[in-house]
Amino acid sequence: MSASAKATQSNDNRSNRTAAARLKLRHGEVRAKYTPSEIPERAGNQFIECLGNAPSAKELATIMAYKPPYDDTERQRSAEVRKQFLNRLKRVFVPLTAQHSIANTLGEMIRSGYEHRAPAKPEFTRFLQRAYEARVLEQCVKSAPEVAPMCDSYAIIGVSGVGKTRLVRRALAQFPTLVFHPKLNIHSIPYLMVECPHNGTVKQLILNFFNRLDSVVGTDYESRFTKRRMSVESMIREVNAAAHLYGVGLIVIDEIQHAAAAKNGGGTDLFMNFIVRFVNESVAPVVLIGTMSSLDLMQKDFRIARRTMGALLKNYEMGPEWDYFLKKIWRYQWTQKVSPLTDTLNAVMYKRTQGVLALAVKLYAMVQRWAIDSGFEEITEDLINTVADEEFSRIAPMLDALATGDMVKLKKFGDLYLPEAIETQERAEATDSPMNLADLMTSLVPQSKPAKTAHRQRSA
Repeated sequence: MSASAKATQSNDNRSNRTAAARLKLRHGEVRAKYTPSEIPERAGNQFIECLGNAPSAKELATIMAYKPPYDDTERQRSAEVRKQFLNRLKRVFVPLTAQHSIANTLGEMIRSGYEHRAPAKPEFTRFLQRAYEARVLEQCVKSAPEVAPMCDSYAIIGVSGVGKTRLVRRALAQFPTLVFHPKLNIHSIPYLMVECPHNGTVKQLILNFFNRLDSVVGTDYESRFTKRRMSVESMIREVNAAAHLYGVGLIVIDEIQHAAAAKNGGGTDLFMNFIVRFVNESVAPVVLIGTMSSLDLMQKDFRIARRTMGALLKNYEMGPEWDYFLKKIWRYQWTQKVSPLTDTLNAVMYKRTQGVLALAVKLYAMVQRWAIDSGFEEITEDLINTVADEEFSRIAPMLDALATGDMVKLKKFGDLYLPEAIETQERAEATDSPMNLADLMTSLVPQSKPAKTAHRQRSA
């Protein structure tokens, strides 16, 4: 056999071993199947076409909703078993109008962000070669290919307990965690969710990113970068290189308000400066999630606001959406006596939670637990009030502030504080039609009296 034939056979054997190894997919990994895109500029882009077409409203609602198992016969089980069933309530997810709108936005961000990152393009192939060579030499990748995402960033701001993180996770459930493209022998990661570190440090945020990437792909970036001293430029370059190498479609940074925990004011400024640069230079679109207190951080630097779309989530008002949500969770009932959802029970549930969905779920579970433990086995208005008085005593002042709209009191409870201007806005302005975060912030937390006056003049 000639030398060239031996080389060919060796390459074939290597390819066969690689193919055999790929038969076993990682947890959460899928093998790409492509749906031709109807949008010309996206046609032939494997990163986009492996996601399929955007789902219809009904399909998206079905994907996002989570309905734990339930059977009426479970009411007859022992008290101990029924109290364990109550944990299922924590997993219920009911998509409402605002959630549906945000899910559509995130899906479009991923697809539009991939438009200029088609893996079949020559510059992508050249970058993969450079990245491979740099990694072998344990060096930084000098540059990632030039990209121009259609949507730079998006911020989801809301009061504690409104379900921001759970919403984003359910919205992204329409996409796989990891996609393998056999013909290209590469991966794509439609999204990565990273939590902002509690100490508000830049390095830990970067390590959190690599930790998440490692857990999805099986790489060892975190251990390699833990002991390195790197400049901000180098860190951003490394994140971009990894995001491009593994086809990351969206980067979500949760709990952005933790930046306020930096050791001093300078530390907070350093962190927010990094976020600004990261948003500006990221290969993939960026989503920031935070409580109302994170607006104060973003207000310090409008550079991030000018390039960010914003959605505001607040507690729900009494109305069709609240009624729909409560009806959906009410079916998960394990008391031996059936307690239908009446207008009276609806009203008292709202009064004691003020439309904060997470609190409504928690109160409903607690009331059932009390009913089971006491042997009363029924849900009543008096029982709801009794449980709320006992279990919600620590947050009663905050709920009272929400109920009365007392802005002086609300300011004392940072994450529940809804700036005064919000009260004059319709919910749809901040959710169904997301506005530029700079404009949203100007209306919510004006920096100065002239800005506030200008806003009022615009409103007039």
